[in-house]
Amino acid sequence: MDKVNFEQDQDMQKIDISKLNIDELLEHMRGCISYFCLEDCYSHCCQKRSFKTKDPAEVQAIFGLKDSKEIIDVDDYRLKIKDFSLKDTEYFIQLDPCPQLDKRLCKIYDDPKRPAICRIYPVIEDRNLKTIILSETCPAFLEGLFEPYYQEIEKRGYKIKSVI
Repeated sequence: MDKVNFEQDQDMQKIDISKLNIDELLEHMRGCISYFCLEDCYSHCCQKRSFKTKDPAEVQAIFGLKDSKEIIDVDDYRLKIKDFSLKDTEYFIQLDPCPQLDKRLCKIYDDPKRPAICRIYPVIEDRNLKTIILSETCPAFLEGLFEPYYQEIEKRGYKIKSVI
């Protein structure tokens, strides 16, 4: 782990979270654990993860495919396609580990096609229910690293829910 990432995490800790709007607060929560994820957690969520998506670009990014036509050729237990067509297709992806994980680092971290769940996990917002969902399987959650944010989340009228 290089020193720059550690210093970035330290800078994030200095921000007055009471002045952040809900989107900024959630992004801060995700960002403040990046050093922990690499050094203590060993990218646990990328080691064994399953998710659904309707976005072929996300499937392409995960499997390193050049275009969506290649998706149908993926003969792999990790990809199940429900009702295959280019429209309204639901892909179920099981990663054990993610093929884009290389020495605990995501090879597509900065790729705009990186799956949405990868960008928001383990802090998921349900705007309709005004609820923040935290994953109980996330080591950062288990270590209590999100607890300093609970009061600020509740001040903004959101509930906090943890799920497995």
